[in-house]
Amino acid sequence: MHILLTGATGHIGHAILQTLLSHPSTTHITTLTRRPFTPPTPTPKHTNIVLTTFSTWPEEVLSQIKDADAMIWAMGASNADEAVNYEYPVAFQDSFLAALNNNNNTSKKDNKRFRFLYLSGALAESAQDTSLYFLAAARKVKGRTETFSLEFAERNSRFWRTWVLKPGGVYKEGSWGEYASWGLPKKLGSVGCEELAAFAVDVAVKGGEEEGRVLNERIVGRGREVLGR
Repeated sequence: MHILLTGATGHIGHAILQTLLSHPSTTHITTLTRRPFTPPTPTPKHTNIVLTTFSTWPEEVLSQIKDADAMIWAMGASNADEAVNYEYPVAFQDSFLAALNNNNNTSKKDNKRFRFLYLSGALAESAQDTSLYFLAAARKVKGRTETFSLEFAERNSRFWRTWVLKPGGVYKEGSWGEYASWGLPKKLGSVGCEELAAFAVDVAVKGGEEEGRVLNERIVGRGREVLGR
């Protein structure tokens, strides 16, 4: 399987990339970054494509990735950056589906729909008229992306499947953050990087999970199952 990944230079994206590289079912991983990037251990299984902006997707880029089976979108900003948190993932979805249609590649997708995983957050708010006490703009812009992505999949259900991952606090296993995360409210929850990566890669490779919004508790449970914990 050919899997696409954004956000590979972040700590969550890095964990996802390492999981993808070690997965026996992935034949190739293409990371898309804004600056040159090479994994710690270079491998022919990996290709990196540099994009100066994710607002537009040139034909020469789309031609290299149009055979991909899934995208894990792990790029995001913790602030209310409209471009990173909304425009970029929306532009990818519109452009990639158009590329599939333009290249007459939809026959493949009739039987195996493209899988899009959007890494959001537990506090992202899709209801744009809701009053929020903190980080309102940042939470709502990601909520808009969630809504767009799910509605996009519904409109294009013959070719497209979408999962919105809503982890709570994400910590690196064995770090001080793991212990600090124990104090988070139960509704928010927390998840280890390895658990989140295991869940995301398992869905990207196999599907097998109900589409839509996936909350922290399910991510933790399934992630631990995949890891054999």
